[in-house]
Amino acid sequence: MLLCLLRDPSGATCDYAPNPGPWRPWLDMEHSTCYNETNHWSALTDGRMKYVFRAWAPDLATQEQLFNLTTDPGERVQLSQHAAYGAELALWRGRMARQFQDEGRGAGWVAADGTLLQ
Repeated sequence: MLLCLLRDPSGATCDYAPNPGPWRPWLDMEHSTCYNETNHWSALTDGRMKYVFRAWAPDLATQEQLFNLTTDPGERVQLSQHAAYGAELALWRGRMARQFQDEGRGAGWVAADGTLLQ
């Protein structure tokens, strides 16, 4: 995988299991419930924006976080509730859902309509 990226930094030709197709332009992070349920979160970032899905939270308003790392590298301003970031939030939510589906995580992670699940 890394050798492929050294040969092709765009990742366009990097095709490997379990992530077939070109290298995606974001990184994923995850923390499971090893200590308690509030430690369970998944996140994606491209270095400019960061999307966090906190699966333990009771509703969508508290499950999602969105940060602009370019203007707020310390992640102090949470943007998911700002109307101006609605499209950006939907973009990242969709990326997370597709990644979970591509990884074959199953119905416990993503509903048939693409909704991320608690």
